[in-house]
Amino acid sequence: MRVSRKIWFFVVMIMSLIFAMAFMDDATRFMKGNRIDFNKSEKADFSDPYAVINGKIDFVYGPFAIYEETSKKYGITVHKKETNFYVVSNLEDMDFFTVFSTSDKDLISKLDSAADKWYEYFTVEEADEPVVSIEFDGKINYPSSMEDYEQYYNEAVDDLANVGVEKSMFADMQITEGKVTVWSVIAFVACCVLTLISFVLMIISFIASRRR
Repeated sequence: MRVSRKIWFFVVMIMSLIFAMAFMDDATRFMKGNRIDFNKSEKADFSDPYAVINGKIDFVYGPFAIYEETSKKYGITVHKKETNFYVVSNLEDMDFFTVFSTSDKDLISKLDSAADKWYEYFTVEEADEPVVSIEFDGKINYPSSMEDYEQYYNEAVDDLANVGVEKSMFADMQITEGKVTVWSVIAFVACCVLTLISFVLMIISFIASRRR
């Protein structure tokens, strides 16, 4: 019984540590407090990998890359997550472009629809310029490290060069969709406290069993 108790404390400690690490990124962003208004931003603002950003998108190209992640149990797919990558901007307020990624299905539907409108505008001679306004909350991140991502990104950059969007007009970092709230800080602190308590109880249990 004493052994199983120590093992239980150890398992709780490891699990809470894993969750703490998962919440740490968003908690750091919230506490650091660097918030960017996309529609008032400049390319130089895309330099802090812990910044939070929100605003409205009016230009969309893509998706130029789609990545699927699947979770399987006993060989059966139980969960599938699809992340789409787009080139976006707000041409009314900005003079640069960046990559925007999301796995939110409703947002993907809006972005796909906007991208279709812009494609029609560039390829159909008498098409009107699209009127697009897509609100988002996101986080500044480094470019994706997924396999073949750089190839797909470069192909998108080359394609947009045909309509006057030069490579120098792209921000170095990108946007990952997702809202950062105070709950990420609360969850991070709670997991850290649980990790510490589990560790202390495991040590106490171990010492008590040695004395016996």
